[in-house]
Amino acid sequence: MDWHNPPPSFLPGILEAIARAVSFEAALKVAAHWSGRRHVPAEPPDDHPLFALLGKRPARVVLSILRADSRAGRLSIPNAAHQRRQLAIANAYLQGLSIAAIARDTGIDRRTVERFVAAIRETVTPGQAELGAPSTCDNRRGCPWCGHRFARPRARVSLRRPGPLPLFGDEE
Repeated sequence: MDWHNPPPSFLPGILEAIARAVSFEAALKVAAHWSGRRHVPAEPPDDHPLFALLGKRPARVVLSILRADSRAGRLSIPNAAHQRRQLAIANAYLQGLSIAAIARDTGIDRRTVERFVAAIRETVTPGQAELGAPSTCDNRRGCPWCGHRFARPRARVSLRRPGPLPLFGDEE
């Protein structure tokens, strides 16, 4: 999957129709700012929140899509939180941020970020042209395209004693 331009089918329900008709970004804005159970007016007022969010023309298209899918003017719009999280992690990872930095910046648990990054690595092939992958792995933290990690050398310290521990009666 191209993480820079995901397909509209990546989004759930009515958001997919909005992404096809207007744009993927407009569908994400609707999901982030206008999700939940909503009333879709037959004739929206000039101060409707979608006009401020998207602009008049795209908002009218979105409202017509929502009106066509609503029952008696009421509609439940998904928030697409999972998809928005995945996109945020993918964009940060493909910019070269480490897993710890992504977890800190997005407020998502490190293990969750690791799972998403593993899924991203399966879909990204080394040297993928549309991602702008470098020809060589020159990122010091690790290569986001091939997954190669550059570990720091660490001193190994052993906490084990060379022999058995002396017992209280065995002291010399």
